Amino acid sequence: MVDIKKQEYYIKNREARLQYQRDYYDQNKDRVKKNRAKKMLNEPSLIGKEREYNKKYYEINKKKIMEQRYSKRRAVNRPL
Repeated sequence: MVDIKKQEYYIKNREARLQYQRDYYDQNKDRVKKNRAKKMLNEPSLIGKEREYNKKYYEINKKKIMEQRYSKRRAVNRPL
């Protein structure tokens, strides 16, 4: 059963949540990249596993991904 109150909360606070995520990534970008590089050095098989996962995900969700890319391009190129 869907909790309508929860949905309203997340819809209402979506922009604030996304801004928080962007700010967090900007502040910790270097740390995230270092940890990822270290992980890849310690376990090189992760590169292949990640590549396979991404390939399968793209195949399953290709239509949705292409629609999102198209709508983003349209939004950016739309004249004011």
